[in-house]
Amino acid sequence: MRLTDISIQKLKPTEKQVVYYDDQLANFGLRVGKRCKTFVVKVGKNRSIKSIGQYPSTSLKNARIKAKTLLLDTYSTLPNT
Repeated sequence: MRLTDISIQKLKPTEKQVVYYDDQLANFGLRVGKRCKTFVVKVGKNRSIKSIGQYPSTSLKNARIKAKTLLLDTYSTLPNT
């Protein structure tokens, strides 16, 4: 799914949490639950999920920047194999 402000606004709350991953930035997505929408990113060797911020208090643009920073920091510290 391509995450845009319009596509995020159209997403309805769900009983169970659902993560929609972005087509443009790997490992970046939006977790939608009953009460909130939270930007998330998968990082590290174990692919743990980190919360970046809640929509709309964190904008999509700022969430992408934070995700890119986290991804770069994580993968730059991995040892070469």
